[in-house]
Amino acid sequence: MLKRELTQRARYKDHLDLAELPKHVQIELIDYYDFLIEKYASERKKKGRKEHFFDLVSQHKFSLPTNYKFDREAANER
Repeated sequence: MLKRELTQRARYKDHLDLAELPKHVQIELIDYYDFLIEKYASERKKKGRKEHFFDLVSQHKFSLPTNYKFDREAANER
């Protein structure tokens, strides 16, 4: 049954006429489409995402002075 449903829906594969839907439904549908693209289309890039994360982290690296000592009491003062 699923195969038949997919075949019936194949005619919508290339074009959906969103203009027939109310504006808020169009927005929800586009948001959901973006979510699906992010979730499934980017699975190929998962390895790249980890590398991308560490590239971003490395941009914000900094060195502390050699004599720096963390003071918990001072950090938590209100």
